[in-house]
Amino acid sequence: AAQAGADGVVFGTLTEIGQLDESAARSLTSLAKSLGLATTFHRAFDALPDSIAAIAALIGIGVDRVLTSGIAWGATGNALDGAAALNEAIQAAAGRIEIVIAGSVSPSLAPQVLNRLSPWRGDIAVHSYSGVQYKGKTSAAEVRALVDSVSGW
Repeated sequence: AAQAGADGVVFGTLTEIGQLDESAARSLTSLAKSLGLATTFHRAFDALPDSIAAIAALIGIGVDRVLTSGIAWGATGNALDGAAALNEAIQAAAGRIEIVIAGSVSPSLAPQVLNRLSPWRGDIAVHSYSGVQYKGKTSAAEVRALVDSVSGW
């Protein structure tokens, strides 16, 4: 990824029993950092049984951000359904790791989720895939609408 010019990498490391594989996450983070890459722990985070403990561990490892919808992996729903858990994660992060809100985030959904959060410290971001698509393709107009909908937060 570094040789191809990427700015960062995204990974999720779980053990066979669904716990955070701290050793693997530490190795990947160390390698990424040595190559100048930012690190994001992906939505495997949503499969972990104790997200608050996982945030603390990922902060200790040096991961830059966590991608989460706030809903259990495999459950139906979106970031709005996970707003309470997202809020808990953001508060636990306390500005020490960026929380990236995912889960069907669209221009109309993002402000609704942000309005449900308590005041926070540090960085949060929104991630969208399906929420900015039109007829199966990413829409520049929808991306712009998403950016506009979260500007000023």
